[in-house]
Amino acid sequence: MYTAESKPSFPSFDRYVQEFQVATEEFLTHRPQIEERLKERGLDLNGTPILLTHPGSAAIYLLQQYHPKRNGALVLVQYMRPHRKSSVHVHPLGVIEEYLFIAGHLIINKNEVLRPEYGHIILPKEVHRVHTDNEAALTLIVMQGVNGIPNDNLHIRLDPTEGDKLLGKFVQ
Repeated sequence: MYTAESKPSFPSFDRYVQEFQVATEEFLTHRPQIEERLKERGLDLNGTPILLTHPGSAAIYLLQQYHPKRNGALVLVQYMRPHRKSSVHVHPLGVIEEYLFIAGHLIINKNEVLRPEYGHIILPKEVHRVHTDNEAALTLIVMQGVNGIPNDNLHIRLDPTEGDKLLGKFVQ
């Protein structure tokens, strides 16, 4: 328990912890589905639980597992509360990102609503953003081809105003 003197001073700490608790409950509820989707791809869920965010993004990442023998696959479990969005970004050449929806629904780019029974592939250098509307989303993300690319270089953020104009297009 934090005291008034020891509590971290960054904004919305209590809300952040609350969101993490909700996200964790969603993850535990849907863990069998997540494990099944990974098994179909020859991957597992033996990763270390983490609490990870990216600058400019409201997504919470609950787990990250690297599979070097499976084409450098990086598995992430992402939770996004209602009315939240990620940053506008691309991934480096050679990195393919697959969204596998577990619960709720996610909107990719401006208006493509993706439901749990479907997945979506993001190709290298494809400008994209995901967001939610009235419903939260729990998503399994499998990124292929990340061998040797540091985590900090996997998401190349774009200026939000310029990036919105490029959603769904490819950049050099």
